[in-house]
Amino acid sequence: MTFSSSLAFLDHLMREEPLDEAALTAFLATSTSDEGLHLDFKSGLLFDLTPANEKKRRALESDHDRRERFRFVMRQYVTAFANSEGGVLAIGVKDQTRDEKRAKAPKVLEPITGAHEEVTGDLREWASRSVSDLIGSLGVPPRFLAMEVTGGKVLLVAVPRSPSLVPVVKEGKQTYYFRVEDEAREVYPHLVSDLVLGRRRQPRLSVSNHRCSLQVAGQALRLTIEVEIENDSLVRARDVRLGLVAFRQVQEEHDSLVPALRQRIDAPVAPEGQALSVSWLRPGGGSSTDLPALRSVVFEGTTIDLPLNARAASLALVVLSDDAEPSLVQVDAAIERTAWDEQCSSPGSVSLTFVPAAMRRPRVGLDLADESQP
Repeated sequence: MTFSSSLAFLDHLMREEPLDEAALTAFLATSTSDEGLHLDFKSGLLFDLTPANEKKRRALESDHDRRERFRFVMRQYVTAFANSEGGVLAIGVKDQTRDEKRAKAPKVLEPITGAHEEVTGDLREWASRSVSDLIGSLGVPPRFLAMEVTGGKVLLVAVPRSPSLVPVVKEGKQTYYFRVEDEAREVYPHLVSDLVLGRRRQPRLSVSNHRCSLQVAGQALRLTIEVEIENDSLVRARDVRLGLVAFRQVQEEHDSLVPALRQRIDAPVAPEGQALSVSWLRPGGGSSTDLPALRSVVFEGTTIDLPLNARAASLALVVLSDDAEPSLVQVDAAIERTAWDEQCSSPGSVSLTFVPAAMRRPRVGLDLADESQP
């Protein structure tokens, strides 16, 4: 018995056809069983997903608390598959594909033992009860198979795609989970609305975090910026680029993006000998990157030199992707001065305010206070 894909495995389980340990082990040995959109593995330790520093707390959990935790994780993964394209949750299988030392056996059985089963009772009945109130929304009910394997049991949960979005209650609020590549991810409320209305087939990129530093470099203040860009959509953003827009010394060759930017921004008069330009930040050492859905990437620092007596600067970031609308984010830098020593080696600190400006014309360029050096 062989399966050409994870969807073929899902179809087999939905038809409730027989499956034994040999067939399951053979499937796990193939590349078609890799974790992804339609397949997820969990160890037989029953969802022991908490970092090590919380394991002591978990050891003090009551059986009721454990059952509730297991129940929520079951509901989380079942609804994530149902809200996407369907899939199979296999509890009792350990995925070692990211461990190079175990590359010859990347997926192995790590079954549910009798000790763990004491917490939930009969596995198949427990799994069915965990999602019983969701059946009306799921459309076609999931299929549950608790199969005997060497050393314990493996619980297979096959979930078809639901005709409508299925929420779960988390901390008293309706929450929606989706399958994003190989994870069950909670999605933002605006994405749920867009899915219901059939909108947003393009990635949505935004600045989610930033870091900056200030140093003295000769007769200038050197501002260094690092920015985290987040893709808060359900589609991959391709060839993501991030540029810092500012006035710089005129170069012989201008960036081809500058003419287009001039139509979107309201730049002040350029300082003598300078022109509007874009300096590209680097994502992890490269020039561009693809950004999966609901993920973020840090673009490494770019620098801009400000006059030594600068009190503030007004710049902008331009966020580009092959399949997303360009967006601009205004950057207002306020420089907080400290006591200067004779060598001017202590410039103080800088705080940045990021203002999304994708739908309006932001003021971009340097806006420096003309004040004497302290």
